[in-house]
Amino acid sequence: VIFKNIKHLYYYCVRKYENDESPIFWKKNERFKIPQSIRHDNLETLHLSCGRKTSFKDLEKICGASLKCLVVDDMLVDDFSMPQMPKLEKMLINYGNVSSNLVSKNNKKINNLRKFENVPNLNQLNVDIEYDCDYGIEFRSLKKNNIKNLKIHHLNPKYVDELIKIKNLSELDISLWDKKNK
Repeated sequence: VIFKNIKHLYYYCVRKYENDESPIFWKKNERFKIPQSIRHDNLETLHLSCGRKTSFKDLEKICGASLKCLVVDDMLVDDFSMPQMPKLEKMLINYGNVSSNLVSKNNKKINNLRKFENVPNLNQLNVDIEYDCDYGIEFRSLKKNNIKNLKIHHLNPKYVDELIKIKNLSELDISLWDKKNK
């Protein structure tokens, strides 16, 4: 009964790091999933931090239709193509302060965040990219969104040129990172 009408779900778990004695609570290749006792078809907020790996496709299956706010801190792997999330308004993806390099360790080929046309109501995007990475954001797919607030840390400068085509921005905060010019 308690978990039937949950709208906001926050998940946090400390990952075991190399040479660390802290326990790990899942099997090596286990993916994030919401327990079956929790009804998740009405989730509006999903905040995931430091636990099992997950992907945009996994999240789309879990709560893509209802989600308005998505925060993924150091868990997102696989394809960075935005899934169908028609109600998503706010998204925060964080890798910048992570020392374990989860993305590069778990992805054979790292690609750009793209296909933002699949999240037509997105108006706030905050992405913190791992240092020294060559992937970024394909801004051309953001042109059709009503994105108003854009914050990106450690963006490779080669992705900046497309930024001027986004017309609806009211707030912009970008820091650049180029491995040639550390």
